[in-house]
Amino acid sequence: MGFAPDLKTFYLTCSTRRRIYQYNHHRETGKLDFPALVSQASKKEGIPDGLTVDRQGHIWSARWDSSAVVHHDLFGKVLGKIILPVAKVTSLCFGGPDLDEFYTTSAGGTAGSNTLEGAILKIPAPHPGPPEFESRIRL
Repeated sequence: MGFAPDLKTFYLTCSTRRRIYQYNHHRETGKLDFPALVSQASKKEGIPDGLTVDRQGHIWSARWDSSAVVHHDLFGKVLGKIILPVAKVTSLCFGGPDLDEFYTTSAGGTAGSNTLEGAILKIPAPHPGPPEFESRIRL
């Protein structure tokens, strides 16, 4: 889940359908309405999992079984991707003093293995993130 910088749009991933949706967000009430499809991933593109939104309003989607974080514009168009050394990228958030780093989580791996599967990775974020917003959501 993530919010656009103006807090008027809320984004939600549905991994089982391989989709990212957007909703109108009413900050005063926490109400969400008018869901719209932003992105439909193919099997080749991996399963959208966690997401975050940068200061420009662009969506960054962690991809299970794709070794990637996919960069979308606010309309869902794919602008690029960051390839990671793990297959199952599960989520990501902005961090660091200037919110210009990604912290990504991954799944898999076993204790004592020499892979990064299951690790938390810190990578440079191409665009900084906004401060986190604590919300109250109502459907």
